[in-house]
Amino acid sequence: MGLKNFYGFNFALLGKQGWHFMANPKVMVAHIFKARYYLRGAFLDTDIGPNPSYSWLSICNSRIVLREGLRWKIGDKSLINVWKETWIKGATGDRFLTQFVPGSEDLAVKDLLKPDIKE
Repeated sequence: MGLKNFYGFNFALLGKQGWHFMANPKVMVAHIFKARYYLRGAFLDTDIGPNPSYSWLSICNSRIVLREGLRWKIGDKSLINVWKETWIKGATGDRFLTQFVPGSEDLAVKDLLKPDIKE
């Protein structure tokens, strides 16, 4: 790869580190960053916070790329919020577009599907 696109290469490595925070939350480095920067939230949704380290700032900047490429693996469908998560791929911004119903803030994908059908 050389030094022609060092910025892109570095950005990819930082994105990979962010992916590891989400995929392996029990690894010590993920615990350390979570305790310091996003104790009560999720990696993708947290703010950079006051006085961030250069490492944290760089990893947070790579979240843009992660958000563009991430998709849910549906599984049991209980963790996927219909309104907040990117779970439908399409030309409309990958969000579930319909009129919002008050009181359905915690609606999950599992609530939309029949339990006996696996489609």
